[in-house]
Amino acid sequence: MKKKTYMAILLICGLVIGDVIGNHSSGSFSFLALKAGFEFNPGTLAITNVFSITIGLAFYMSVAQALMVIFVFFVYYKTAGKICD
Repeated sequence: MKKKTYMAILLICGLVIGDVIGNHSSGSFSFLALKAGFEFNPGTLAITNVFSITIGLAFYMSVAQALMVIFVFFVYYKTAGKICD
């Protein structure tokens, strides 16, 4: 397995697990659900009556996801040499 692929897999897993933790945190751990991000509202480009393009972008990250990304970098640097040849 190549190191870039291994890092991408770890990063995607970390973001998904962080999102699950952030969505289900409550009580004294509710700070993990705090989100920050940016958004570009969708805009439509109508070329003809038949063809139009709508483009938009939204990016949000919770505290839990940020912590998981830091953890993923730690795991990657500790295990990449042993798993990837």
